[in-house]
Amino acid sequence: EVKIIGVEPEGANAMYLSLKKDKLVGIKKANTIADGLAVERPGARPFEIARKYIDEVVVVTDEEIKMAMILLLERAKLLVEPAGAASLAAIISRRLNFKDKEVVAILSGGNIDIDKLIYILKEKIRVKN
Repeated sequence: EVKIIGVEPEGANAMYLSLKKDKLVGIKKANTIADGLAVERPGARPFEIARKYIDEVVVVTDEEIKMAMILLLERAKLLVEPAGAASLAAIISRRLNFKDKEVVAILSGGNIDIDKLIYILKEKIRVKN
């Protein structure tokens, strides 16, 4: 049995809210580092597809997304944009029980603004010191 788990950032969780309420819901303003996921209101067709195929949606923080990006960069030597690192953020957040399960996380996109990347890396260095 395969479960499909969606991931959204805390500051742009319109799909999560829509699925929870079983109707399209919008948020006032999307505020997240993951600009590829910064949707204020899901489209009707994506909502219907999500409703049909997604078993659960996990909401992650921008900090968890940044941690996932840094982990991918340091350990796997992969540069992934914030939206693309959201799946790993859900895994490392430990909000889901993956014990004794095989897990596949889709990592996508390398479209990250260089200034945003520098900011995230400087933040990591500051926390480390």
